[in-house]
Order: sequence, then structure tokens, then C-alpha cells
Amino acid sequence: MAYIGRYTPGGSVRGDVMSQDRIEQFKKVLEMDPNDEVVRFGLGKLYAEAGQHQEAAEQFQAILKLKPDYSAAYLELGKAYRALERPGDAEATLRQGLEVAQQKGDLHIRNQIQALLGA
Repeated sequence: MAYIGRYTPGGSVRGDVMSQDRIEQFKKVLEMDPNDEVVRFGLGKLYAEAGQHQEAAEQFQAILKLKPDYSAAYLELGKAYRALERPGDAEATLRQGLEVAQQKGDLHIRNQIQALLGA
């Protein structure tokens, strides 16, 4: 996997351009290895930060097809579904992610999901 560097959320015109540049960089790296779930995760996060929630959701869904126990992908997919105003999908995804996180002992993700679910 190639290292692309840190990404930062953009709020200004310059930040938006930088964010889009970062997205393009991640897409190029992903072309080299479409099965790299870490690069997909970074790309999904960048899409989410840019407000491109459908694209973010697609990346997190792809991760879960590649690696169904990637608990952080459930968390981020649930957030993307919420942003897309799909509360049923968000809750189902978060509940499934909670189960995966508990099975893996991933306490940080478990706690974040519980907070989102109001548990």
C-alpha cells in the first residue's frame, strides 16, 4: 500500500480543492489494488468529509464485502446512511457493527456505535 499522507477536512475553497485532490490521489492508489480496504476506508472518510455521502457509503459497503469483520466500516457506513437520511439502514448497519465490534473486542468502535445508537 502506498502512503498518501494526512488528509484534512476542508471548509474553505482551498480546503475543498485540497479535499478533491486528496480524493483523486486515493482513487489512483485504489486502482493499483482495488482490494486494499485501508485505502478504501481513507477514501470513504474523505468522501464523507466532502459531503459526498453516497460515494462514502459505496466505499464502506465495498470494504464490508472484502472484509466483513472490519468494524470501523460499519460505523462509518452507518454515519453515511444517516447523512443520506436512511435511518433504517443506518440502524441495521450500526447494530450489525456493534455485534462485530463486540465479537472482535474492538471496544473503541463498540463505544462509538453505542453512542450513535443511544445505548
